[in-house]
Amino acid sequence: MRLCYYAAKSYAKLREFDKSNELLKTCLGLAISNTAEYYFHALGDNYEELKQYKKAFAQYDTAFYLFKNPLMLYDCGRIQDQYLKNEPAAKKYYSKYILLAKPESINEKKAYNYIRKKYLKEN
Repeated sequence: MRLCYYAAKSYAKLREFDKSNELLKTCLGLAISNTAEYYFHALGDNYEELKQYKKAFAQYDTAFYLFKNPLMLYDCGRIQDQYLKNEPAAKKYYSKYILLAKPESINEKKAYNYIRKKYLKEN
């Protein structure tokens, strides 16, 4: 992986940023394990139990940023809604969730439909 990183830095020095970016993306793919999403989510769950909601939110938000799982958006919206009482932020995260989610389980479908009805109704 180091060789890939140094090659990317070399391309950047040569002002070949597209090639550099591709190599850097390869490095990131090798450096970040897909199971890390579970760890971020578990950290978020633990922070919720400790009532440290901003830290919980940060873990879910990071998990979404890195792995693009729409359920993390749901958790971000839920934290904003239930605990931080920030309805505009909750609506923002819920809106993104609705756009990206493909609910499969019964509980996911219930949450999806609830959010659609409560937050995304046409005025």
